[in-house]
Amino acid sequence: MIRSKIPNKLNVVLISDCMNYFFSNWEEVFNFERYFLCNFSRSVSSLGNDVYVVLPFHKSLEVSREFKELKFVKSEEIVVFDKNEGNEINVEVMFYNCGGINLIFVKSPILSDRDGFLKDPNNGMFYPDNLFRFALFAKAALESLKVIPFKPDVVHVIGKWSSLAVIYLKTLYKYDNFFRKSKVVFTIPSLLDVPLFVVDQYPMLGLDWGLYRYEFLEFYGKINLVKGAIIFSDITTFCSNSFVEEAKKSEFGKGLEGVILQRVNEKKISAVLPGVSSNFLPQDNSSLSKIGANYSRGNLSGKKKA
Repeated sequence: MIRSKIPNKLNVVLISDCMNYFFSNWEEVFNFERYFLCNFSRSVSSLGNDVYVVLPFHKSLEVSREFKELKFVKSEEIVVFDKNEGNEINVEVMFYNCGGINLIFVKSPILSDRDGFLKDPNNGMFYPDNLFRFALFAKAALESLKVIPFKPDVVHVIGKWSSLAVIYLKTLYKYDNFFRKSKVVFTIPSLLDVPLFVVDQYPMLGLDWGLYRYEFLEFYGKINLVKGAIIFSDITTFCSNSFVEEAKKSEFGKGLEGVILQRVNEKKISAVLPGVSSNFLPQDNSSLSKIGANYSRGNLSGKKKA
């Protein structure tokens, strides 16, 4: 729980590819996506800040109970320029409200209409054009804010696949007056399963080849967007001090230990523990009720089961 008041109201945008909130198992004690999209965003909002959350839309959301409970506000069409192909792509941005939190979903056939979100269910393999799909999402997420308009003081990017939004803010949008004052925070749950891409796909990003160097996006002959986001962000956060210490070592750093150590020394990496939600009441929580595990300070009998 965020405890201290922020002196001035901020415009805060959370951009994330973390969709599991809408399908997560209610029995999970800690769900990274649920924490950031619900608890964290509401805590930031409760301090008097204006908050928007931007997510990719996938057709599987249409059967999600959580998604159906959202309040639809409006839909707009924006145009995203594809520098690689030299053409324009029409993208729909849909605005919803979730208990006072403003949500924006980015919808496009290439991003939203696949049978799987990241992987082809027919073969279990990642879609070969995922780099282009999430490049489109990152650009559309940033452009969607201009529709409102909502100039962010803070852009907080959460997740590995959305990491391109960090890179674009510091490159393609570096001189865009709309984001001139924006500070960029990057958060990922771990360094496991970081997506890597072959160099032949680099043109899909629409970035200058000068960024394909070991100081930026190059990673042992491949493209590593998470590495780039760590380097380009104003600050990167992990969910525990112990993980930051482990990530500086080769056995845990997954090849990024040198970058992480450098950024720690520059005070550009921080550990922020997920907070305790004051809104969680175990005596009344409906999820605990489903398994008969409600408990209270005066009666802890259900806590062990929970």
